[in-house]
Amino acid sequence: MSSKKRSEKHSTMTENRTVERRHLVFYLRVFEVHSREIIGHLTDISTAGLMLVSGRKIKKDAVYDVRLILPKEVSGRTELQLKIKCVWCRPDPLPEFHVAGFEFVEIDLEQKKMIDALNAEFSREDSLTPDHSERPACNLTHTTGR
Repeated sequence: MSSKKRSEKHSTMTENRTVERRHLVFYLRVFEVHSREIIGHLTDISTAGLMLVSGRKIKKDAVYDVRLILPKEVSGRTELQLKIKCVWCRPDPLPEFHVAGFEFVEIDLEQKKMIDALNAEFSREDSLTPDHSERPACNLTHTTGR
């Protein structure tokens, strides 16, 4: 895909976003509940959905029951379980990774409050730059520690 088409596509996705996303300080591991396999690492989350960096391509429309193990207790809990559906997946600039966006299939008020508390406790920045372009989902610090 040309860089112009790609930036137009990202701009359209950004314009369609109704809930602001926040990047998290921690790249929390996201596990599929039944298989206990890691699907990916959480890069940002809102009450509408989340974004993961994964070592594999995730099929669009795939639905998962997932569990996030929190780095410390948030709102009295140490984990968060959610039902999510993949709405898009694209290669990351780092060739061994993919970035995927998910919407919540089912979410209740308690889960929304936990997400808000998680963002308040662990978010580091807005997902958009000052010129409203999208920040990269993946950087080397979450894989190499640099």
